[in-house]
Amino acid sequence: MIAMTMPAAVDLNAPARFGVTVREQVPLAAYTTMKVGGPAEYFAAVATVDQLIRLVRWARSIELPYYLLGGGSNVLISDAGLRGLVIYNRCRQVRIDEAPCCVYPQDDRPFVFAESGVSMAGLARRTVTAALTGLEWAVSLPGTVGGAVVNNAGA
Repeated sequence: MIAMTMPAAVDLNAPARFGVTVREQVPLAAYTTMKVGGPAEYFAAVATVDQLIRLVRWARSIELPYYLLGGGSNVLISDAGLRGLVIYNRCRQVRIDEAPCCVYPQDDRPFVFAESGVSMAGLARRTVTAALTGLEWAVSLPGTVGGAVVNNAGA
């Protein structure tokens, strides 16, 4: 077992400056596909990348352990819950640019931008609807873009 040092007092109002509410003792079962898991000591949902970055910086600044939770698949949370902060990633912006993008301006293929909280299955369906190919394999994947990257999905 890994011992964690927790900050003496956590100012839960500090993240409100950037639009994030931190709650205490939130049951995590509702956020996992297996519908199991005890409470998060602290829990916050983020909807923008800016909120995500600022919340992680805040947690690090007070030495508060944190975990990122996306779609809740491929994860099994103890009934005892988690100490520290669970950040529920709701960063779900998707953009398909038809024109050449700034990354590869010489390339005329569309550019797909998806934030880490986007459902892989939803992204696959959206690219198919846009007549793009290559992501069809992910149409039944239960997780998010962030989870797919971290776990090397499709390899």
